Amino acid sequence: MDGLNRRTSRRALLGAAAALAGGAALAACSSKTAAGAAGSSAQPSRTNPRTTVVFYAKPPNATTSQATLISIMQEVLTPYYALHPGIDVKLIPEELADQTIITGILAGQQMDIIYSNYFAPYYQQQLILPLQEYFKQDAVDPTIWNAAQYALYNTAQGPMAIPVYTGTTAYAVNQALFDNLGLQYPDASWTQDDFVNVSRSATQAGKALAYGSDIFWYSNGPSQQASWVFKAFGGNQVSTSGAPSQLGSTQNQAALTWLYEDLFWPKISAAQDIVGTTQFIQGRLGLLMMATWELLDFAEALKGPALKFDFVPNPVFPAGRTTFCTADFYAIAANTQHADDCWDLLNWVSVQPQWQRATFSYALRSPALNSLWDEWATTIQTVVPFFRGKDFSWFGDAASKGYAYPVEYYPQADQSVWNLISPYFTQLYQQKIPTVQQAAAQIDQVVNAYETAAQSEQAQAQSEAQHFPTNGAAMTTVPTGL
Repeated sequence: MDGLNRRTSRRALLGAAAALAGGAALAACSSKTAAGAAGSSAQPSRTNPRTTVVFYAKPPNATTSQATLISIMQEVLTPYYALHPGIDVKLIPEELADQTIITGILAGQQMDIIYSNYFAPYYQQQLILPLQEYFKQDAVDPTIWNAAQYALYNTAQGPMAIPVYTGTTAYAVNQALFDNLGLQYPDASWTQDDFVNVSRSATQAGKALAYGSDIFWYSNGPSQQASWVFKAFGGNQVSTSGAPSQLGSTQNQAALTWLYEDLFWPKISAAQDIVGTTQFIQGRLGLLMMATWELLDFAEALKGPALKFDFVPNPVFPAGRTTFCTADFYAIAANTQHADDCWDLLNWVSVQPQWQRATFSYALRSPALNSLWDEWATTIQTVVPFFRGKDFSWFGDAASKGYAYPVEYYPQADQSVWNLISPYFTQLYQQKIPTVQQAAAQIDQVVNAYETAAQSEQAQAQSEAQHFPTNGAAMTTVPTGL
């Protein structure tokens, strides 16, 4: 999944692929010395005649043929091959379900470098290698990326993954609609209260309007785009101390009240699965919370109708300006036999700028490196003529200034927890649960009970594993006959 699937399917915009030839003439990065990952049993392969690294390089454009994608990506790798003549990279340009990747790693399938946007199960099940020793070896400075995104992967074992890209959001303002309704455009100084007022004014003034605005939230709950709303009011989706779920806290109550009582229930704003790009272009949505990974679709849709629009940042909330960012990452599979070679490729792809320059040249994908945001904005305005003159600076501002936040994970059983609480959020959106306070209390009770049980079960399993004869941590000898 490139970012998060939303509203419309991604379409090819390969007219920009010609820009790739220029992007492929890339500066070389220095060759690195071998170093084993901390705690890794993978064997370096430097002395082997040739090594094949399997790279699940999910591309930013899923509708282009695999043959075309492989050709494009192999072209981008040309400078890498010049530095590493003994390495072959087998590119797998497809989106695999997390369960498929996890099953492959556990079954011993060669995965090497994986792509996902769901970090929790890989870390919790110890399916990926720590990168701390490699970071030290190559003096990788984590401030080159969005701070919150890097923090998601920086665990007690040190960094476990590297951002693929940083997808952030800004608001597209339908200026033509605002002109027709006689409304003033919002600007960078607006607050969460201004957002409510603008959404209300647009909805009331526009008789055929679907909603004044939309927002990154699902009608069945916050899912993977939740944390930024709680952060905006000084709270956390997952508590950093005490019980994991504390939606009843003052800050989280303020966030939920703003969403449901001020926006959703009065029907002046909608969750992102209710309205989107189509309504915006049709003049039935005044403010569209747009993410960088949606720009390709937006550009494709705008080839027909002319539209007067521009971008403004997310509002300033009680805890400061806040927005969402993606959690997509690359990591080295724990069962790889080529850990050092995997790191060299991962370094070149994610720490160095070459690969990222190429992907925003041919598919508008935003960078992970903070230093590339201005170049990204210039590139997409060159590639897409009707993007020229639009203020794309706010997408990079959110990443480089650290007010874009990715998902937070429940520590014991993240996916199971979300499956449990989604019905509560659905009923809250539909006002079948009458107050946010009541919904929060019910969700806190369910989550904390489940997490406690999951922690207890995990502790019991670990205790039993310590006494299992073939592990023998608590045994001095193996019993006769085993």
